[in-house]
Amino acid sequence: MEDLTAMCKRRGFIYPAFETYGGVAGFYDYGPLGSLMKKNIEELWRSFYLSHKNFAEIACPAIVPEAVLKASGHVDRFTDFVSTCPKCKSSYRANRLLKEEIDSSSLTFDGMRDIFKSGKIKCSKCGEKLTEISAFNLMFETKIGGDLKGFLRPETAQGIFINFPNMYRYFREKLPFGVVQIGRGYRNEISPRQGMIRLREFNMAEVEFFFDDPLCKEFEGIKDEKLNIFPKDGHEIELKAHEIYDKNIIRNQSQIYFMVLTRKFLIEAGVDPGRLRFRQHHTQEMAHYAKDCWDVEVYLDEWTEVAGIADRGTYDLDSHMRSSGKDFSVERKRKKIRIKEEKMEEVKKIFDKTDLIKKIEEMEFDENADIDEITIEKITLKKEFFDQYIVKKGKFVPSVIEPSYGIDRILYSILFHNFKQGVLALPPKIAPIKFGVFPLLRKKELKERARDVFEMLNKNGTKCYYDEGGSIGRRYARMDEIGTPFCITVDHQTLEDSTITIRFRDAREQIRVNIKDLAEKVRDLLG
Repeated sequence: MEDLTAMCKRRGFIYPAFETYGGVAGFYDYGPLGSLMKKNIEELWRSFYLSHKNFAEIACPAIVPEAVLKASGHVDRFTDFVSTCPKCKSSYRANRLLKEEIDSSSLTFDGMRDIFKSGKIKCSKCGEKLTEISAFNLMFETKIGGDLKGFLRPETAQGIFINFPNMYRYFREKLPFGVVQIGRGYRNEISPRQGMIRLREFNMAEVEFFFDDPLCKEFEGIKDEKLNIFPKDGHEIELKAHEIYDKNIIRNQSQIYFMVLTRKFLIEAGVDPGRLRFRQHHTQEMAHYAKDCWDVEVYLDEWTEVAGIADRGTYDLDSHMRSSGKDFSVERKRKKIRIKEEKMEEVKKIFDKTDLIKKIEEMEFDENADIDEITIEKITLKKEFFDQYIVKKGKFVPSVIEPSYGIDRILYSILFHNFKQGVLALPPKIAPIKFGVFPLLRKKELKERARDVFEMLNKNGTKCYYDEGGSIGRRYARMDEIGTPFCITVDHQTLEDSTITIRFRDAREQIRVNIKDLAEKVRDLLG
C-alpha cells in the first residue's frame, strides 16, 4: 500500500489536493497519468453502454435547486450518523467506529445509539467516551443567485430523472431505454480517512434504465454467466445468472443483466475477478429510494464498494410528479395484428376455424416486437397475411434499474490489484501510456529515427512517451512502473532494414516489426 501511494504521487497519478496549505481530507488531484487513466476507464465504460442502440448520454448541471432534492428525498434523508467528542470536538462516522467492534450493516439508528450510550466507544484522539450520535446531512449547501437555496449534487441521477419526458420523446416514446451520465458528485463526508475510497468530490458514471417489462431481451445471451453473490440472508456463493433468477434471489432480469455487464466491464478494466463480488443490502442499510440494491465490491484491505446496481422502482419519477405537478407517466403500448382483408378467405382455408382467427387478433406483443410469423395450434402464418398496429393500454410510470459506478474507487482498485514488485500490469486499454519509444543509445542517427517513430504514433492518436535517459533497462523499468504495456526500441539494425523491436511488458518477450507495418501492428496490440 505504501509503495503504491508513493508511486502514484512520484509518477503523476494522484496528488493530495491543497497540499501547499496542509491539505484537506477527502480531496485529491489527478496528475497527468492519473487523468489519462481516468479518461480511459470512462471511455471503456461508455463502450459497454453506448453500444446498445437504446442508450444515450446527457450532461446536467452540478448545482441543483433545493426543490429537486427535496422531492427526491435527499434534503430530509441523505444522512450519515455522526458522533462528536465532547472534549476535543473530533467528529466520526458512527457506523465506521462500530465496524471495528461489530457488523453494523444491519443496525438501526436506535441500535447504534444504544451501543454509544453504553460508553464502549471512545475517541481515538483523546480517549473520551463517545455517548451521543446524531444525523448529519451530507450535501454541500450553496446559494443560487444570492437568494435561491441549492446544493452540489450528491448524485448525477436526478438530472436524468427530471429529463425523463425529454428523453422519452427522444427515444420516440418507446421503452425500454437507458440514459447515462458521467460527472462529478459531492458529499460532505464527516471524516474521510480512507484516501481515494471516501472523497468529498468524486467522479461518477451512472445509468438510469427505464422499462415496463421486468423480463429482459438480452437475458438469454448472458443466462449462463456466473456471478459471485452474497445475498442478505445467505452466504457467499457462485451462481449462474439464470439460477439467480430461477431461485427468486433477484426477480428482475434487467438487474441481473447489468450485474453481469458490470462484472465484464470491471474485469476488462483490470479488476481481479477473484476479488470481486456482489453483496445485497440489508433492509436497514437500503437507500430511501431503493427496492433492492447490490453493492459491487472488490477486495482491497477489506471488501470495498466500487459500484451499485439498484432497483429504484418508480420512486423517483413518482416523487417528481407529486412535487412538480408535471406528468411523468406514459402510455403502455402493445402490438397487435389484424388479418389483411384481401387475405381473409385464404386464411380461413388455412385454419378452417373462424375462432382461431379471433384468437390471433386478440394476441398482444411487445410494442418493439418485429413479428415475422405467428404459430397457433401448430399452424404458422407468415407476416404477408397480416398487418401490425399499436394499441394503447392505459398510462403507467416506468420502473428504473440504476447501475452506479464510482470511477475514483474503480481506478484505485485497478492500481491496487495490478501493482506488484514495482510493475503496474495495466490492461492496454486502461494504461495511460501505450508505448515507450527509445533509441538504444544516445547517438544522433538513432535518436532521429526514434523521434520519427514517436511522432508518427502520436499523430495516429497513440499516447506514447519518448525517453533517451539512462540505460535501456532503467527505461524499461520506468515504463513498467507506470503500466506501459509495450516499448519500442530503435537500434543499429533499424538503420539497416527499418525494423524496430517491440517489447511486451508482461511476457518479457520481444519481436521485430518493420516501421512501415508498425501502425497496423499497434492497432492489433491495442485492440
